[in-house]
Amino acid sequence: MSGMSRAGLATAETESGDYPTYQISAYTVYPTGYQQAADTPKRDAWCVTVTDAGDGWAIRWRARCMNFRGGWEFEPPPEARTAEFLNRCRFNEHAALLRARRAVDDLIVDGLTFAEYVGRFWEGHRENARAVLRKRRRRLFGHRQSLAADEVGSLPSA
Repeated sequence: MSGMSRAGLATAETESGDYPTYQISAYTVYPTGYQQAADTPKRDAWCVTVTDAGDGWAIRWRARCMNFRGGWEFEPPPEARTAEFLNRCRFNEHAALLRARRAVDDLIVDGLTFAEYVGRFWEGHRENARAVLRKRRRRLFGHRQSLAADEVGSLPSA
């Protein structure tokens, strides 16, 4: 399941003896496996933000926002937003978080979901690591031929 963090915490004024209160203004929703893929570049391209837009909660990814059908559309500047746009693309906080968590694992960047991207990245990374290890072995031990099984049996014993 995807992860989530809170951002944009603002403290309210407190009177003596009262506990401080916090207003959350944004969440970041991460794709599944985000924390384990710490070394992968571009991993933030798959993150979605859920933001208190003042006129409801917006689910934003790149320069787009999610509509109630789950599609992504361009978000006009505040002065150009119509009532129809707000009805399509604004949610309450709970609904926005649920929709963002459902959508984040299906986002496609450069033709890949996050899971596919991580798999390809680490596959290539493993191949590069193997090549580096082979070079180090050659440098340390030289080009040694492995002995065939029949040669091992014919070696003189000590």
